[in-house]
Amino acid sequence: MNTVRSSQGSRRLRGQALRVAFSLPLLLNPFCSQAQPIACGQTITNTLTSAGQTVTYTFEANAGETLDILALGQGVNVAADVFAPTESQIASCTNNFTGPLTAAIAGNYSIRVHAADSVSTGAYGISLLFLTGRCGRPLIWGRPATNTLSALAEVDPYTFWGNAGETVVLTTSGSNLVAAAFLSGPDGIISDNWVNGVTAFTLTNTGTYTVGVYSFYLGGTGTYSLSLSLARLVPASYRLAIGRTNGAVSLTIWGQVGRPTTLRYVTQLPANDWLVLTNFSLPWSPYQFVDWASANAPRRFYRTVQ
Repeated sequence: MNTVRSSQGSRRLRGQALRVAFSLPLLLNPFCSQAQPIACGQTITNTLTSAGQTVTYTFEANAGETLDILALGQGVNVAADVFAPTESQIASCTNNFTGPLTAAIAGNYSIRVHAADSVSTGAYGISLLFLTGRCGRPLIWGRPATNTLSALAEVDPYTFWGNAGETVVLTTSGSNLVAAAFLSGPDGIISDNWVNGVTAFTLTNTGTYTVGVYSFYLGGTGTYSLSLSLARLVPASYRLAIGRTNGAVSLTIWGQVGRPTTLRYVTQLPANDWLVLTNFSLPWSPYQFVDWASANAPRRFYRTVQ
């Protein structure tokens, strides 16, 4: 094989390589500019403006995490195809939830949104929700959460810690809105669904639970309320944790809401006589109490009685 090359031939090859290099950004930039990140718990609204258009969203997932995606169109049937980091398609939905998906490997996943018929145009919304407790507002027993669904395909996530054996009661109601909700456990499995009302569920695992609230009717908006209570407690339901706030002891108390509670302390152990710090009815659970007098004390030990 003859490997001799003239200098003139080399210049021609370099010129071709430069032309290819300069042309690549022109080919890639329009494609890359369509990809945008979507975060856990985020809802994004957008518009398909031309036939055949596909908009790509990306997110990071850890191996073993479970997620769900909702895509809805307004005047157009919108499809969302989900791809793993390996570029293999793992799910798809049209004007609906994908249903729980478990990330087999860690990496960058993508959602490609397009008209189901590849022709129609119109507005759409897309939401990403992790079912294994990654994000969400804290849902506290005794403190109803009130919020507004204002965007197409919006799903609002909430999380709470539950102990195996507890029976939780979840209540949703809407104003100009039929509020639907689902409950998923620490394993990411959806265990209950309900619409504008009350559901009771006995927890089988200890860990972080996720509640997702959305409109039962496609595109519905309005204000809703979500509340949590416990109909059955277990010994693990009563807990006391200690932290710090501006140099003082901050106590977090879990227990039965509305029940008389006594918070006691001593400065050394063992001790027979515990001093009463305060008496109150537990307003919600968990509840935080700051012992400001502890800022000048070398040490204090606490216990709570309900």
